[in-house]
Amino acid sequence: MVSDFEKAQFLFKIIKQEHLETEVFTLLKENLDPHKLDFEVMYDDGGRSFLLKNQCYLQSGNVIIGVIVDNVALAIREGIVRCNWMQAREYCHLYSFLDASMDLMPVNETFHKVYYRLNLLLEKIKGDRFSLGWYWTNQEVDEQFALAINLRSGEVKKFEKVRPLRYRPALILG
Repeated sequence: MVSDFEKAQFLFKIIKQEHLETEVFTLLKENLDPHKLDFEVMYDDGGRSFLLKNQCYLQSGNVIIGVIVDNVALAIREGIVRCNWMQAREYCHLYSFLDASMDLMPVNETFHKVYYRLNLLLEKIKGDRFSLGWYWTNQEVDEQFALAINLRSGEVKKFEKVRPLRYRPALILG
C-alpha cells in the first residue's frame, strides 16, 4: 500500500517533469490569498485572475473588461439606455474580445443565485451594478419575441422585441 507521503512525492515528480511549478504556485497563491475575489475577472489581454492587478489604463493587461460567471464573461459595463432587442444585439456585436464578437447574455440559471455577490464585486471594481429589472438575452423565440431574464429572481420571460429593456454584452468562453 502506498503512503500519502509517497503519493505526494510522485505528484511533485510529475509537476517537475511537466514544468508546472509556476502554475501550481500561482494557483496556491490565489486560493490562499485573503484578497481573493468571489469571481474571476477577465483583463483586456485575455488574462484571468481571482486577484486584482493594479489598474493602469495605459498598459494592456491591467484593464478589467468582464467578470466570469459559469464560463460567461459579463462585461463590467451595461448599455447606457434601454433598447429594443435588435438594437441591443447590434450594440453588443460592436464589441469584440479576443477576436470574438460579444453578444447578449445567455439564459443562465445561476445568475440570480450570485446576484448580490456579483453586484458587490462590480461595485468594488467600479463596474455597473446589475439593476432589478429585465435584461435581454441572446435567446430569440420567434420573429416577434425574445427572452429576457430578471437577474435578481432568475425568472425568464418572453417580451416583444420592440420593447426597450436593459442589456449587457457577454461572451461565452470555450
